[in-house]
Parts: sequence; C-alpha cells; structure tokens
Amino acid sequence: INPTNVTTCLGSPAVFTCVTDVSVAINWLINRTQVQSPPPTIPLTPGPGSQSTLSVTATSELNEASVLCYYTPSVLLPSIVSPPAYLSVQAPPSAPTNLTTTALN
Repeated sequence: INPTNVTTCLGSPAVFTCVTDVSVAINWLINRTQVQSPPPTIPLTPGPGSQSTLSVTATSELNEASVLCYYTPSVLLPSIVSPPAYLSVQAPPSAPTNLTTTALN
C-alpha cells in the first residue's frame, strides 16, 4: 500500500494511489470518515494485486487531512490499514497585478 503525502493548491485535485498485493476491494477513509462512493478497485495485470486511485478536490477544510486506504484480505482476518497520507492544501499563488494609477489633475 503506497499512499504518499500530497501537497496541492486550493481547488486542484489531489491524487492518492493504493496498491495491494492481493486481489481485494479497496476502501478509503478521509479523516477517519468512510468515502461514500470509493473509486473502483482495478486488478493489477499481471499479478494478483489490486489498485485504487482516489482523487480529492483540495478545499481549505481538507488542509492537513489524513487519507488512508484499507482492505479486508478475508472474512477471518482483520482489515489491513495503510499508514495515513496527509494532504496539505496551499493557497493558490496570487497572480501579479499590474496597477497603473493615473493622476487626473
């Protein structure tokens, strides 16, 4: 499982990728809240693993949000949870404004 920390600008998508070594359905948590419609889990070819990519639009509420993925290998085993990846949201760089002031006498 390999989510990594993502730093992005406000309004930009932040992308997290979760890869497992077994073929399972991958679920996502943002700030310990279940993602309602998780992205589809794609089987890796070749190999038995799965991959899921979560794209989140960066908002100021999501600054320093922790994102993690988890999967349940089988009914008998507890879920395996990835280490959290953190989303840092930065304000977009302000465009330089060229101010021309004209004095009217």
